[in-house]
Amino acid sequence: MNLVKEIRNRDVYQISFWGTFLSYFIIPVILLIPFIFLIVTKTDYDFLTVMSIFIDQQNSSPDIMNKILIFSVIIEVVSRVIMIVLIVSFLKNYLIGDAKKFSKNLPINIVIIVGGFIAILLVNLLITLFYQLIGIKGDSANEEAVREMLNSNMRPFMVIVVVILAPILEELMFRKILIGFLIETLHLHKVVAFSISAFVFAFVHVIGDFQEIIFIIPYLALSIVITLSYAFSKNNIYVPIGVHFLNNLLAIFAV
Repeated sequence: MNLVKEIRNRDVYQISFWGTFLSYFIIPVILLIPFIFLIVTKTDYDFLTVMSIFIDQQNSSPDIMNKILIFSVIIEVVSRVIMIVLIVSFLKNYLIGDAKKFSKNLPINIVIIVGGFIAILLVNLLITLFYQLIGIKGDSANEEAVREMLNSNMRPFMVIVVVILAPILEELMFRKILIGFLIETLHLHKVVAFSISAFVFAFVHVIGDFQEIIFIIPYLALSIVITLSYAFSKNNIYVPIGVHFLNNLLAIFAV
């Protein structure tokens, strides 16, 4: 029975891992293509030019940049919803099991969530002081892009992305699926699996921003705390989602 369960877990996490992480990059591209063609038909730009503008988010007229901003937010919302639906449908039994365990151990799980959130606040304070000490100013390109979207007329949709969709999708991907894949399929030690999860989460948030790699520190600190909350909750996915939710909710009020 245990062998059957082990094989099932291995296969589920392996399929989930490859399907999810490939979809994470493919779905936004698929959604992006129709928007690019729409802009091409309404402007004098060719396909490659519009694609480069989408990537650089600059060097174009305000009207085009506004359209790209709107399309970018739409793609963010739609792609994340699709991803969440796919993951939830595939891991339904695992998520139902976690929900039951979460309710059963509700008091301790709430303590872990609140404790994790407080830990993030303290760590962020220390990182801010460290950056000030060595003369580093500003934020990562990812933070600036999110802030720009939040300050646009698409703010309501970005609030949904940042506060609800991002915590759910990212924790399902980088905690539930990635750690499950590393442990169940690759048979890595838990410490190694949790460490890889923490680093990959941080790295993804600064990808394409290698000249500002110093800004990986806040993401890595956030990821370590969230990953520890997952470990302390005995791998209950709703706990890191809760910590991530509170962190992003606070960030919204700061913008």
